[in-house]
Amino acid sequence: MITFDEFKNDIIYYFLRLIFVFCALYLGYNIVNSIIVPKVLEPICLSNTENCVALDIYQYQNTFLAKENISQLWFWYNGTNLYIYGQVTMTCKDPDYYTPVNVFTLEIKGNDINFTPFANQCITKLQTVINYYEITLKIEKKTIYLNKYDNESYTTNIYDIIKSMKDNNILSL
Repeated sequence: MITFDEFKNDIIYYFLRLIFVFCALYLGYNIVNSIIVPKVLEPICLSNTENCVALDIYQYQNTFLAKENISQLWFWYNGTNLYIYGQVTMTCKDPDYYTPVNVFTLEIKGNDINFTPFANQCITKLQTVINYYEITLKIEKKTIYLNKYDNESYTTNIYDIIKSMKDNNILSL
């Protein structure tokens, strides 16, 4: 038969083990949330993804065609100029083959990227450029995740995306 002292000792050891398990869980939770999440997972967009931008991108040498997934805005860098589809309302002479775009030249000065705007132009339609990357160059679209520069904003501008692509060595101008 079990004595009261043995029963009391078993209860004490049980509660000590239970307290130890809760302390270990609490400590582990705090280590994960204070060290691993902000220093490891957030920079690679595996947690707190509202501070990230997803891009569908075709990339070939020093050119790329990308779509920012929040605004669904397409932009194409052909190695010289950056063309932004979908923001211009002018009409082109042959709308079956050409579409109006915003045009910028990109220039790096130190750590800054300068955008020099040009007059809007009519260039090749977006689907033709996509076909060029997919069919002619045989480039597969990939999705990349970049940190936003302005975490307070719900939208991301093209400047922030280009700067983040440069900082992450995705784009070399």
